[in-house]
Amino acid sequence: MADWVPVISESLPRSRRRSPEPEGERGVAPTVGKLLELGLALIVVAGLVTAATGFTESYRTRAADATAQRQLAGAAERIESAVPPLTRETEATMRVPLPATIRDSHYRVVVDGRTLDLRHPHSGVDARVRLSVSVHVETVSGEWQSSQPAVVVVHRTADGLAVELRSGRRVSGGDDR
Repeated sequence: MADWVPVISESLPRSRRRSPEPEGERGVAPTVGKLLELGLALIVVAGLVTAATGFTESYRTRAADATAQRQLAGAAERIESAVPPLTRETEATMRVPLPATIRDSHYRVVVDGRTLDLRHPHSGVDARVRLSVSVHVETVSGEWQSSQPAVVVVHRTADGLAVELRSGRRVSGGDDR
């Protein structure tokens, strides 16, 4: 009778038997679970950062567009006030303050007929302002580069007055109002 030794695992019900685990694999399941949780958390955070970045870019574009509109309206006002009445001396030069950049980029202000058009490299930044100048103004021409000082020059022509936008330092002659 001494030859017979009961095996404990066979006497336990199946639900309580332990499967033999290879050496060194104990605790693998909790570690894998935590790594999966960490991966999921990183995906959620990356999604939130991406969404916030899109919102921020949209906000920056809207703010830059509003700035462009305000600056162009102010420039139009300065151009209109630079035109003297015909009874006075009809030579005038005036600097027009403009920001060097809008939305971190240089831009141009060009004349299109009697309209100022702000041309910016970012497609979301756009501004146009119609000039209300005297009927004695025959032509409005030129352009400004935001990287240089903006100057408006008014001078007499044979048919009336000419308004010219120039980039650069003050032109000699005329009054710098």
